[in-house]
Amino acid sequence: MTAEIQPSAQPKAALAKPAQTAITTIRDWIGVRKNDISKLLPKHLTVERLANTAAAAMMRTPALQQCSLPSMFAAVMVCAELGLEPTGAYGGVWLVPFQNKKTGHLEVQPIIDYRGMLDIARRSGQVGRIEAHVVHENDLFRLRYGTESVLEHTPAIKGDPGPVVGAYAVAELKDGTKQIEFMTIAELDRIKNRSKAVDSGPWVTDPEEMMKKTILRRLCKLLPRSIEMRRAEEVDDEGQSPAIDVVTDAAAFEPMAEPNKVTRTAKLKERAQAAAAALQPVAAEEPPPMSAEEKAEIEAAEQQSAVSE
Repeated sequence: MTAEIQPSAQPKAALAKPAQTAITTIRDWIGVRKNDISKLLPKHLTVERLANTAAAAMMRTPALQQCSLPSMFAAVMVCAELGLEPTGAYGGVWLVPFQNKKTGHLEVQPIIDYRGMLDIARRSGQVGRIEAHVVHENDLFRLRYGTESVLEHTPAIKGDPGPVVGAYAVAELKDGTKQIEFMTIAELDRIKNRSKAVDSGPWVTDPEEMMKKTILRRLCKLLPRSIEMRRAEEVDDEGQSPAIDVVTDAAAFEPMAEPNKVTRTAKLKERAQAAAAALQPVAAEEPPPMSAEEKAEIEAAEQQSAVSE
């Protein structure tokens, strides 16, 4: 059984300076990479907004302040690539602290929620309408597949709707084509149980939203897929990796075999190592200010890394 990582029991005063250091370091790093990050962002999302929401996420979830800086940098870059904010329950991307069983370090794993997936699906320009809903036991629900599929759903609005028995997603393309997907609660639970965040994060706090995201992702496989949707699916798959786990006892970690595939997020983490080394405070309680030469060194190192890839 796994459990959500909680920060070690320390007085608030003891946690204040490390928290401020981690948040300040993230802000500094985003400032250094501002030009590159701005090229990835859609018009509705600014670099400043991304920095503010990342800092807010670290304040809402103190365990993120204990995670490795490269993994936090990589998670922020994923948000930039997908054009989503790390706002958790407010819609977009959850930043969840995980334990890397190979390294023993706390790392950040981005988990896209239902509204984030919905936003990405609409960006293809070919989807006219798309939505997902859960079905409760006492709802009126009718589904028939065939040459003329039928789906009718009337939610129970009086009394107890009963437990969730399934979820469906429907989409209508601009050319009039319609697609319907349905999953039973047993199928949804199988997907949930494969997640490393089954006992924490959005599967605990917002289970119905995650069920809608699950069926929506299955539907999206039948729709025109944008580059962002392919990337979102890749990020989602990385969240199922056996390399990460949500645990509290560091002594319980077991070594993991070397992975056969280097994911794009892993590459982002490697590219962030140079920035982390330059920005990580060494013998001071607050991160030292970076000179123009240091910033130039970081940019040059990452440009060289990008060329070598």
